[in-house]
Amino acid sequence: MERLGPGGRAGKQMTRRVGIVGYGSLGQYLVDMIVQAGAEQGLQLVFVWNRSQEKMRGRVPEELQLKDLNMFGDR
Repeated sequence: MERLGPGGRAGKQMTRRVGIVGYGSLGQYLVDMIVQAGAEQGLQLVFVWNRSQEKMRGRVPEELQLKDLNMFGDR
């Protein structure tokens, strides 16, 4: 199946870069789904931020953990 690009035009699939703010139940679910099947859907996880960094330790790769939410634009 061919995906529609911007403006509804058929073409090459565009990768969307996704950041998750909050690592509660919904955030954990989204991270898991994007890591497992995101590439197939054109999604790339670029960061996960949570108020408590401790909650992400051992669950989210260090390189994806955003320490300061004000820095999300750098990702």
